[in-house]
Amino acid sequence: MKNNIDRILLAKEEIAEKVKDLANQIKNEYSDKKPIILCILKGSLIFTADLVRELDFPCTIDFMQVSSYGAGTE
Repeated sequence: MKNNIDRILLAKEEIAEKVKDLANQIKNEYSDKKPIILCILKGSLIFTADLVRELDFPCTIDFMQVSSYGAGTE
């Protein structure tokens, strides 16, 4: 798979740091509210898992699957 990658836009360490930053923002605003973390399947599952691992307070995780109407629909 690595042979198919032309260049890396963000290193995994940079992504991990951004996830931690976002988790800190969520902690500051919602730690006393027990938020619902909504994961849009399938593309955000790994991101959501990484984010929730950084949260140190109770929250609910829910999942939603969406699809487009298809080509030619406005």
